Amino acid sequence: MAKLSKRQVEHLANLARLKLSDKEKEIFSRQLSKILNYVSKVQKFVKNGEAEFQTTSLENVFRQDKVVNCEILPEDLLKNAPEIKDGFLKVPEILQEL
Repeated sequence: MAKLSKRQVEHLANLARLKLSDKEKEIFSRQLSKILNYVSKVQKFVKNGEAEFQTTSLENVFRQDKVVNCEILPEDLLKNAPEIKDGFLKVPEILQEL
């Protein structure tokens, strides 16, 4: 099992502009080493740069999309909305001008 050295953790912290105590460096050294070892195990299951998600020879079966008329009027859909403004659903503002 490969272990990240304290110096390597200090280098990563410097790149991320983090100030770490000696105790944090030891903790991160152990944690990052475990993560990197796990990634190396996962890489063994990757073949030619592509992960093998399907281990059997099954294939997905897709249906053809069909255009159909919707029999529900927009006004009927908006009846259940808590708030409507100018014929549209009114929702809380999440983006603000800079």
